[in-house]
Amino acid sequence: MRMIGIGLMGFLLAAAALLLSTMNILERGQHYLGKLTNGSQLVFESRTATPADDPYTAKIQRSNATHPIILAGLPAYQSVVFTMPLDARPTSGYLQINATSQVLGGVEGALRVSIDNVKRGEVLLLPGRAARSLQIPLSPSDFAREELVVSISLQGEGPDSHCSRDEGLEAIVEIETTSAIFVTLDRPLETARDRVNTWGRIVRVAWPHWLDNQERVRRLALATAFKQHDVETVVLGGPSIDALTTVQLRAVLPMFKEQADHEPVSWPRPLAQKGANAGLRRFHRETSWR
Repeated sequence: MRMIGIGLMGFLLAAAALLLSTMNILERGQHYLGKLTNGSQLVFESRTATPADDPYTAKIQRSNATHPIILAGLPAYQSVVFTMPLDARPTSGYLQINATSQVLGGVEGALRVSIDNVKRGEVLLLPGRAARSLQIPLSPSDFAREELVVSISLQGEGPDSHCSRDEGLEAIVEIETTSAIFVTLDRPLETARDRVNTWGRIVRVAWPHWLDNQERVRRLALATAFKQHDVETVVLGGPSIDALTTVQLRAVLPMFKEQADHEPVSWPRPLAQKGANAGLRRFHRETSWR
């Protein structure tokens, strides 16, 4: 009897495994659960471009990626800046916005994504807590600039809550840090400045354990120089292809120095015989020298 029971149990397990494999119950369950928790991904326009995972593709993160992007109330406005690679140029790609929303019941609103004041995508705000994803293909004119500014807004109306303490907080949407631009390039991403741009203008300093003291001092001095130019700098321990060596840090530092030199100068400026203001004579329209 024990052998018959074991055989019967094995038969039932085999039948259950066959049933799951033929009906894809597990796969369907995971898909349904994903739709409930993450919402569906919306793709705007028909010319979607999904780059393959090869050296000719890149993920461009937004500037100030560590700063949260939160829209609260109706209406609400925010903007996100993406810096394009300069040496390897994008040929195609798309913008993906991942958002998590918290919306009160009775709200009639939408999350809108615009580029150059042109609406490029819009998704309805669902009541409760929901995660949504928007995918917007980009055109060659979008890639022609050094920076792509994406405007994100909440539009709509909330329930009549003039006597409620929740007035002005009908909807809250957070733009996740996983939001990025995915592009296909005309050449592999190799130069240091292109890599820094795709990291969201963040300088990553490689800090493996085998560095000698002299090399540590050099990289620490370079990291300090970036900090002096208000460039976000992070140190990554261990060998990493997603960080810069001393030679690469020196190569990319002039990019931020030139940017600082082109920043507006406040006037009047004091003249000096020595230092940064020595012999300075530039001015716009008029100024007072003291």
